[in-house]
Amino acid sequence: MANVGFAFVVTAVPCYLLSAALQATLTDLAATGATLLPLFRLWDVFYNSGLYLLEAGYLVFLGLALREVDGPRWLAWLGVLGGALQVFNASALWIHAPDAATIPGNIAVLTWLTGASVWLLRRAPAPTVASA
Repeated sequence: MANVGFAFVVTAVPCYLLSAALQATLTDLAATGATLLPLFRLWDVFYNSGLYLLEAGYLVFLGLALREVDGPRWLAWLGVLGGALQVFNASALWIHAPDAATIPGNIAVLTWLTGASVWLLRRAPAPTVASA
């Protein structure tokens, strides 16, 4: 499960960079007065649908992998719940759900990432000082 979750993360990271590049392009085009709607729609579908599915993938699989280690159980189930909410978020554009409906999924992602980071930092071995 962890390897599949990691594959989703490795796929998502360059997509976040592409999203940022599209946002920068939109900003440059807005400064010149060019038509933004086609590029904005591409960015909107890519970021607010496609990336949500990648986030759902890594949340679910990394959450399921956490069931097999000595870690907080709430973190494992929050990953699965957050992944399900992100699948809903991916469909929000297509079913014309209000933007506010995507907030719980995004809060679940942030809570899971924060919880996993804190848990991993607490499990990390203490740094050792090299002898001179």
